Amino acid sequence: MPRIVSVISLALLATAALSQELPRRGALGLQMAPLSADEAKSLGLKAGVKASTILPGLTAEALKLAPNDVLISLNRKAISTTADVTGVLRTMRAGENLIAVVNRGGKTVTLQAALVEKPKQKGEGIDVVYTHVVSKGNRIRVIATHPKGAGPFPTLFVIGGIGSYSMDGEFRSVPYGNILEPISKAGYAIVRTEKPGQGDSDGPAYTDLLFNDELDAYIQSLRMVKTLPFVDKSKIAIFGHSMGGAFGPLVGAAEQVKGIASCATMYKSWIEYNLENERRQMALAGATGPEIDAHQVQLSQILHYTYNDQLLPAQIIKKNPKLKAAVTDTFPDGKTYSGVGLRFFQQLSLKNLPEAWAKTNCNVLSLWGEYDFISTGWDQEEIANCVNAVKPGFGEYRLLKNADHGFFNTTSFKDSMTKWGKPGNVHNPEVTSVLLEWLGRVLK
Repeated sequence: MPRIVSVISLALLATAALSQELPRRGALGLQMAPLSADEAKSLGLKAGVKASTILPGLTAEALKLAPNDVLISLNRKAISTTADVTGVLRTMRAGENLIAVVNRGGKTVTLQAALVEKPKQKGEGIDVVYTHVVSKGNRIRVIATHPKGAGPFPTLFVIGGIGSYSMDGEFRSVPYGNILEPISKAGYAIVRTEKPGQGDSDGPAYTDLLFNDELDAYIQSLRMVKTLPFVDKSKIAIFGHSMGGAFGPLVGAAEQVKGIASCATMYKSWIEYNLENERRQMALAGATGPEIDAHQVQLSQILHYTYNDQLLPAQIIKKNPKLKAAVTDTFPDGKTYSGVGLRFFQQLSLKNLPEAWAKTNCNVLSLWGEYDFISTGWDQEEIANCVNAVKPGFGEYRLLKNADHGFFNTTSFKDSMTKWGKPGNVHNPEVTSVLLEWLGRVLK
């Protein structure tokens, strides 16, 4: 009996959460710069973040912030980095009062204003729908665009790669927007789901997000999307990039789709991927063979403890003190990797991705940029081979010439790694043309 009551209670909570509109987050509208040691000393400050550009119509303007103001605190929380600013804002909703204490030319000034709502996407020649779905008690923001008219339209369901970011905004300003905008103009509905804790979505800080919780958010979103009147539920394809490509077959197994386009992801186990990726990137960075081998021996032990035994860094060090330096080097803060909590990757490590691909029961396109130093062509080919072994002709592998992991133009693995994360990279449009051709065959 208690179990039945528990299930009913969860269902009622989910219904109540869905009936409440998900309020918008606010937008500070401020470009910030770090405060140098000399600047801090001259102002008599230990830390702070400097305002550089005030964007019109948003909260910074309402606060009457000025360029060169130094943020000292927001809502009584000390500010040392831009991450501190983000941390305060992610706990707030539009309309709530924001109190900023700033240093202005050596004087302390207190400013107050209501948090201004983040602008919604408008787009050209499309309708934009903001809705939400409930996943494990959290309201998850879903943003859908579709051509003018009632539809229903063939639909692309987007799952992005790893990282803390929002998918909310005009296509030109969001991740993958340079791919999605031309697909939208070609007559497709586009669905983007914010990760738990990102954008408007309820949920934890990104460092505390679990793989299974993010997975459920996509499953619940896709399930709801099939009920939208402008979506042709018989013509939905998933586009998953990088970590999104790992989510793709797992989501597709839970909610049947017509196709999955997987880009620059992994097929092999998480431990194998880590070892291979570390070796490749160390070599590109100039490490010698003996240095790489010594590193890999220690890394293989750490990965075994972390993913096979599901231990956290402190537990690994306690079990094998000789690995302390290597563990600290691998996980400097003792709890995250690539900005995500280790529990996220521990859950991922338990997934059998080849098994998930074998169960997809749909058309699959596997893409890889020929100079991608973060994933391998072998993985993408094996995805297509795995699908074809079950349903011959349903798996397709395509190589994107002169492209890297982020779909940027590049000339070599070394060139891509040297320019990675730096401004000035140029988008390689081949990924969009290949996707459009495949979508035309599979969905239309």
